[in-house]
Amino acid sequence: MDVSRLAQRFEGIALSHVEDGSLVAAPLPDVATSCLHRLEAVGTSESDLATLVGRDPMLTLAVLKAVSKQPAPEESAAPRTVLEAVTRLGAEGTVSVLRELCGSPLPQSIDREINHHCKMLVLHSMAVATLAKELGDQMESQDGAAAHLVGLVHDAGKLALASLLLHTEKMMAGARWLEASAWLEVVQTHRKIGLALAKKWCLPPEVSATIAGSDDYDAGNRTGAANVVRFANALAKVHGVASGPVNLGDAETLVMIGGSLVGVDAERVDELTKNLRKRIEQQLE
Repeated sequence: MDVSRLAQRFEGIALSHVEDGSLVAAPLPDVATSCLHRLEAVGTSESDLATLVGRDPMLTLAVLKAVSKQPAPEESAAPRTVLEAVTRLGAEGTVSVLRELCGSPLPQSIDREINHHCKMLVLHSMAVATLAKELGDQMESQDGAAAHLVGLVHDAGKLALASLLLHTEKMMAGARWLEASAWLEVVQTHRKIGLALAKKWCLPPEVSATIAGSDDYDAGNRTGAANVVRFANALAKVHGVASGPVNLGDAETLVMIGGSLVGVDAERVDELTKNLRKRIEQQLE
């Protein structure tokens, strides 16, 4: 199988789904079940709903998509935090989106390795978002909640491709049609999809900036949200929460540069990254 041609084909399909509004980003089955249970306790508190939505990148993407469909004044800026998105949608609207989405969770592959890759995509996004928020909260010039949102959706293109591939397998009655290594290679061709999605759904400009240059810091905006998320992305990779192959040398270099740019000392970074994967996995429970 020519994986590069397959990747191009699915890139085209995903882009068309973004354009016509049919792209669906459903949560993992365990996340969907947990979300439905938690909805009963959360009720209609927008703050609590935002906390629930912010625990998963797929839920966040679904709420942002719903917000983008609402008529809004021309001067209305894109929601910069999960709470702003939930407030814009309203408690009732948010609950409706979550119930519909969690009623049809992401299909599972018959290949355990593919399911592992998919889970790692979600864990990586959550790790980046968590670190970005914690880093941002310590910076006078940064809003941790805004960095958190960018971190959650910085790999939106990968999540969209993963969803599309899993739904394709489901339509094929669970036939084993793609090796896990090829599946992961297709998912890595995500950048155009993420940028198209960010534009279509009117996401904050920091999202597009991060997607366009996740491996290159912006020296002109040293402590901006995009740089905070790039730093968090490198930290997550170095500490074993990655969604694919990692060049450890490159990631460590980005960590060194990022720490200097955003002004966070090494001791504090060590505190934030201690038991990172365990901390993030607990958020899925």
